[in-house]
Amino acid sequence: GRFLNDPYVLEHLKNADLADGLEGWTVEPAERGRRPSVDVRNVPGFGTLQAKYHAPPGTGDTAFCTRRSRSKPNIVSQTIRRLTPGRLYSLRFITGDRGELADGKSVRRKHAVSVNVGNVELVDSKCFQAVVGSGYWQPYGGFDPGNPYWLNYHQRVFRAQADSAELRLTDWVSNDSAGGPEGEELLWNFIQVQPYFE
Repeated sequence: GRFLNDPYVLEHLKNADLADGLEGWTVEPAERGRRPSVDVRNVPGFGTLQAKYHAPPGTGDTAFCTRRSRSKPNIVSQTIRRLTPGRLYSLRFITGDRGELADGKSVRRKHAVSVNVGNVELVDSKCFQAVVGSGYWQPYGGFDPGNPYWLNYHQRVFRAQADSAELRLTDWVSNDSAGGPEGEELLWNFIQVQPYFE
């Protein structure tokens, strides 16, 4: 029998792996036009550098790409659904620098982003943004144990207050401060919401 009653397939976010492009997501690019400042891209190697090496080829290579504007942030949002009020959940995702991935050289630093989950109670002691190196056992391009690709692993743990909540991801550190260089392109994926066991 099953150990838990939770479903095996998480249903809190639609198209969380971005396999269907922007479906299910609301995107507000800071810059529109021929080359909008938010899109979904296939980025070869991004999944490999996240250590998804036992998965089928290309797993983890699809990501949001945001290009930071100095005028306003890029915003990606979605309603988190099917929550149980009072229960704890974790939101997790990964960011990487697209330019560093292309150049084969990476800097160990925190990415200038912000995360907001509306209408929930955050558990601050379990929320973090960690800088982690790519897996030393899986070289890709110019990256290897002596030259890691630096990723950011983000976690927010929250207690649901209702059966839904609004998730908002931006490439500014706050509503009125970019906090990072103009033109920097960040990759976002592995976005998941799941029950968090107390």
